[in-house]
Amino acid sequence: IGIAFVSTGNADGTADGTADGTAVYEARCASCHGSDGRADTGVGRALGISSFEGQSFTVEGIRKLLRESKSHGSIDGEAIEGDLEALVEFLNALAGGGDA
Repeated sequence: IGIAFVSTGNADGTADGTADGTAVYEARCASCHGSDGRADTGVGRALGISSFEGQSFTVEGIRKLLRESKSHGSIDGEAIEGDLEALVEFLNALAGGGDA
């Protein structure tokens, strides 16, 4: 199954140029992981993606995932490096997990 991620330009940030974790997630993650992180999407079910519920995320963990995971290979980790802290903060809030 091929997975495509579309660059959204300014949609990943706020008007003042800071990263917006919600926008980053919606643009790059929600199509597979679902807007609520439960992976209740066609792709999520097909790939057996686990729910984020109860998980805890770190910036280094997401970096490693983007570097090593075949299913996340189309996401340019370097391109979103500046957005990782905001993304991790959003993921932890979504999952009910710990802090970045």
